[in-house]
Amino acid sequence: MKPWALLPVLLFGCQACTRDCESPRHVELEARLAEWDASAGAQFADRYFTFFRTPIDPCEAQYRRWLYIDRFFLGFTSPEASFDETYGEPPPEFPVMEAGLRAGKEYRRAHPELVAATYISFGYNPISTEGVWTTGFEKSNFVPVEG
Repeated sequence: MKPWALLPVLLFGCQACTRDCESPRHVELEARLAEWDASAGAQFADRYFTFFRTPIDPCEAQYRRWLYIDRFFLGFTSPEASFDETYGEPPPEFPVMEAGLRAGKEYRRAHPELVAATYISFGYNPISTEGVWTTGFEKSNFVPVEG
């Protein structure tokens, strides 16, 4: 892991957090974060956010932590992934998302021996089976061989 990967980037502060900490979506985020708490992404997120001294609304902080871990997993599972900047101005959370994506990519490249363990830390269970995998536009499918 390159040391600069964990350097903080400028975040736009939440002046009046509009996220409702009691909303069903927030409750869902809390549950997902609890599942991911032991993941490598959570460890990287915690290190990333220790650099910031600006106080952030707790609800906003949790949302940004979730974004970081989610993008870490995307970068880990898709090392060639990138953000498409053709949709106009990026959201204020973009630096967090970009940092998570970059950290996930670099972690995968630096630790190929930890792929299975990292998937497990995100709640996936390894299986071994044979079947037919097909891919196409907007649809992929795996049909296991009966046996």
